[in-house]
Amino acid sequence: MRDSGMDLCVSVDTYRASTAFDSLMAGADIVNDISGGTFEPGIMRVAADAGAGFIIMHINGMPDKMQENPVYSRNGVISDIMDFFRERILAALEAGLKKENLMLDPGIGFGKTLRDNFEIIDRLGEFREFGIPVLVGTSRKSMIGKVLGLDAGNRLFGTAASVALCAAKGADMLRVHDVKEMKETAVMTRAMTNYK
Repeated sequence: MRDSGMDLCVSVDTYRASTAFDSLMAGADIVNDISGGTFEPGIMRVAADAGAGFIIMHINGMPDKMQENPVYSRNGVISDIMDFFRERILAALEAGLKKENLMLDPGIGFGKTLRDNFEIIDRLGEFREFGIPVLVGTSRKSMIGKVLGLDAGNRLFGTAASVALCAAKGADMLRVHDVKEMKETAVMTRAMTNYK
């Protein structure tokens, strides 16, 4: 990724090419597209031209109407996400994005059932076959609320449990709200799982 001269990377969440362009020109480093470049394919070229990072996320449905009862192929949710990533990685490379600037996000909570989310987390390591970092965002998600019966502001410990499992299962990066607490959770989890 390009060097913005800052000690941190700025990511913009958008699936619109024009918003990505304006954000990158203003200094953003990464484009996080919930559609993986499917809603506006030109967004990948915008990111490529800027030398920016690009997060390919999997989503079922549209942002304003995600599938509540998603339908997958006979092989299931993991197989479908893997197929999506294969196709989107190829599209990204064809658009000029460098493989080392890509990240993959299986889209926890984006048009998935509770069971889908649990299976994705359990099988996170499978997404690493592409040789591209895997990013996961479970922080304060509705799946935690469904299990614990808590609103978003009270899901710290549920988030910590999900972050620990994601770290243990192979996530390279974690998107969180409570940075200090979740960093400690992830560091401790990785220390315990990588002690050998």
